[in-house]
Amino acid sequence: MIQRDFLQQQIEQLGRILGKVIHEITGMGFDGDLSIIVMKIDEILNEYPDLKIMDIIPLDDDDFITILEKTFHSDSGLLNRFSEMLLAFAKMSDDLSFKKKVLKKSLLTLEYASDISSTYCLDRNARIQELKTRIQSL
Repeated sequence: MIQRDFLQQQIEQLGRILGKVIHEITGMGFDGDLSIIVMKIDEILNEYPDLKIMDIIPLDDDDFITILEKTFHSDSGLLNRFSEMLLAFAKMSDDLSFKKKVLKKSLLTLEYASDISSTYCLDRNARIQELKTRIQSL
């Protein structure tokens, strides 16, 4: 029971954090300067010291998964939300190479969430297929 309450609290906390990220990104009059967005995301994600956005994007897949495991403790709901944040971040970039890297990390996050989840999620699997198509088109 206590573990369930803790997980619910963590899910709600990440939801608030991602809401702040999306609000900050979309509400600050994006002028094409991605460094401002990176600083905002890192500022909001301060509660998760391993999640410096520009440090984790270039990581190889195994190291990235390790960060996800340590940070989100195999919570597929939190992983889904983090993937959404990465997707929003990718949409802000004009650099196709960087956008592709971020989309791949978003995809990897969803695939990892799918692998560890005990339930099948149609929505998540549809997003996985959509991301694969999107990445191939870049």
